Amino acid sequence: MAKKMFIRCSLCNKVLIERMTNGLWSFSFGRPMAEDPQNPTPIETIAPVRMMVHGSIKMRCLRKSCRLRHPDHWEILTFFPSPQKEETVKESVAIG
Repeated sequence: MAKKMFIRCSLCNKVLIERMTNGLWSFSFGRPMAEDPQNPTPIETIAPVRMMVHGSIKMRCLRKSCRLRHPDHWEILTFFPSPQKEETVKESVAIG
């Protein structure tokens, strides 16, 4: 099984998004919920928001305190290079 690659906020180190081995970005947000409401102890849970993104992303940190301290900070996540390369896949910028 391949090791998961997570991209973190460069300021507070919170996990922002996962980089899949095929180059897609996998984003999950929200508290996991049971797939079947009648079964309180499910084997697998799902997040309310789950997106697979193909391309480059510009996003802010999900942590409210980080966004308030650094309102102009964005993470730029580029689709290229592929995750197999040792190069970095993100660049931090301050807009403003």
